[in-house]
Amino acid sequence: MRLTLFALGIILFFSGCDLDKKRAALLQQKQQAAQENKEDNSSAKQLQREIALAEVQNRGKIELEKLKAQNSFELKKLELEAKNQELETQKQIAEANNEAAAVVEEKRLEFNKLALIVIAAVIFVVMLIIYLITKRNREAKLKLQEEELKAKQRMQQEQMYNERVNKLIDLAANKDTEASIKKDVINMLKNDRNFKEIEFKDD
Repeated sequence: MRLTLFALGIILFFSGCDLDKKRAALLQQKQQAAQENKEDNSSAKQLQREIALAEVQNRGKIELEKLKAQNSFELKKLELEAKNQELETQKQIAEANNEAAAVVEEKRLEFNKLALIVIAAVIFVVMLIIYLITKRNREAKLKLQEEELKAKQRMQQEQMYNERVNKLIDLAANKDTEASIKKDVINMLKNDRNFKEIEFKDD
């Protein structure tokens, strides 16, 4: 009986020793696992920090690219606005030039019209003066010709009258002419208004 208890005690002793060893081994394993977990956690935190840093860098790059794109867009927008403004200014200048050219052309046409009216008026006045001078000269020439014709007619009439009177005077002065004829000739000459009184001497 005592032997059995002793054997059982020995078995329990060794079993307790084995259990302590197992506990020690298990504790060591747990410590190693905790250490490994701690290292893994540290690595994970480092990885997370690196990932966060990479994300921050990526966000920074993205923001920078967005900013560059926005600046490029704004710059192109400003360039386009400046170009549109330049085109609008050129358009306004062209319209102003066209309006000025139209005004100048209108003034030129008005001046040409006025010049044509003045030239036409001057030509009309000159032609009227020429016509009046020509008419006056023609009338003066016709009057002169008429006067010359009348003068010639008067001269011819006077010449014919003088010849007639001379013949009558010769007839009255002729000794061979009868007294009654001489008397008639003298009376005729006295009654003639154009005849100047002549004294006849009887032979």
